[in-house]
Amino acid sequence: MTGAASTINFGGTANIGLSAPTTGPLAGFVFFGDRDHPATTAHAMRGTALGGYDGFIYLPGAKVLMSGTATGTTGITDCTVVVADRFEFSGTPNFE
Repeated sequence: MTGAASTINFGGTANIGLSAPTTGPLAGFVFFGDRDHPATTAHAMRGTALGGYDGFIYLPGAKVLMSGTATGTTGITDCTVVVADRFEFSGTPNFE
């Protein structure tokens, strides 16, 4: 994800399950954010339960907003590692 306009914005009743690729230069990464993103960039994961993520979420210069009942992982095999400049949690987000 490059450029100031590239953001994650899941909301409402989104039910999204993402797994990282297992081969290639970005193997293991669900999201890989530009290191030069402005510090004001916000990625929103909110609303009802999401399907979960299996892999790295790398957003080093950005803020990650988790609100409502957003879920980071949902299954026994899901493994999520998040790198971000800042997290903001509100409501009842769930990471297991």
